[in-house]
Amino acid sequence: MIDFACKDIETEELIRCSFQISRTDYRILRKLLESDEMETREIAVEMGIDRTTAHKSLKNLRKRKLITRKQYNIPTGGYKYFYRAKNKDRIKERIRNLIENWSSSAKESLENW
Repeated sequence: MIDFACKDIETEELIRCSFQISRTDYRILRKLLESDEMETREIAVEMGIDRTTAHKSLKNLRKRKLITRKQYNIPTGGYKYFYRAKNKDRIKERIRNLIENWSSSAKESLENW
């Protein structure tokens, strides 16, 4: 938890705000950070959510460049997608950069007040 003047900010809230992701997106990201790689159905079952909800969150996490998707072709036809979180240290570095940019903007705004 971060204490910022008049508001305590949970780490989850900081990460969600930084990347504009939902609670479900965040939960899936955490799950993928703990796993090697997972497919949509597996994520949905383990998290107790609908497969379409998992798919929507995975799509958003890919858009935010927090996870990667790899296609595996099935020998009998078709394919499956497997998802993996990007490196946790790189995600942390992105958040640090966002905080630095926000801090600079806040300082500049205060100076122009």
